[in-house]
Amino acid sequence: MKGIVILFVACLATGSMAMLDQNTKDMMNKFNLYSMCFGKEAAKKHYKSIMEACHYCMDVSTPNALFNEVDSLSGNEVEVLKGLLSNPALAQLIMASTNLRRNKREVDLNELKDNIQDHKMEMMTKIGNLTCVLTQMKVLTADGNINMDSFSYSALKAKKMENAGRDDDFVRAMETGLSDCNAISQSWPQKTLDRHPLMAAYGRQCVFFECMHKIKEKMCYQWCLYEGVKEMHGIDTGRVDLGIPGNKFDVATGVHMVMHENAPKEMRFVEKFFWGKSDMM
Repeated sequence: MKGIVILFVACLATGSMAMLDQNTKDMMNKFNLYSMCFGKEAAKKHYKSIMEACHYCMDVSTPNALFNEVDSLSGNEVEVLKGLLSNPALAQLIMASTNLRRNKREVDLNELKDNIQDHKMEMMTKIGNLTCVLTQMKVLTADGNINMDSFSYSALKAKKMENAGRDDDFVRAMETGLSDCNAISQSWPQKTLDRHPLMAAYGRQCVFFECMHKIKEKMCYQWCLYEGVKEMHGIDTGRVDLGIPGNKFDVATGVHMVMHENAPKEMRFVEKFFWGKSDMM
């Protein structure tokens, strides 16, 4: 018993020294998911392409016109930032630029104005840099629109991905999902976007990218479940009719849920012990 206690304390001490921030863990988890889904080489190539685009765009100055356009932005002038791409993080950037701290009872107006200008400059630099990166990666066109050609079946197959990327059913489902994202973004009510001038101009791109990230993660998790159900339980949901609607990945997800919900509590407890999230890191 004493040895177990010492081991437990040692694990706690090691965990506290090796604490990782949540952003780092999120990046690692997503990279590992994509490595499993598309193959390690494809995941590494994707990461390197992002880094190369970042390094290239760091040397590209944000046009001065962009800063002037931000200064001239008013409630109805929704087209003044034409040429920039909105992205899933844009709403947070906008909030960061306006959500000034109000800890002091008295505010120095000159200092406040300087802070506002600094936030505007930082926001424009970030958006301009991201726009450049996405253009270099051919995710958007030169005029700032989503490049749907890069999400077509032929474009996805040309990436020569492994694992799920070799499964035509997966690639077709991915193409369909991304096409749905585009349709959703185009049909999003303009009235809801008009509540903020930047969202009025670029909100549809925001909707698309948010949907795109969710589709990629969902499809990769579903492919992993499909392979798991097939390899661990001998059930190929692409070949047997189990009465669950959807493609073979939807069916595999349903099979997993049914198996998990009907498993004894003791088994679920053991599964959580080995595979659940640790609270020590």
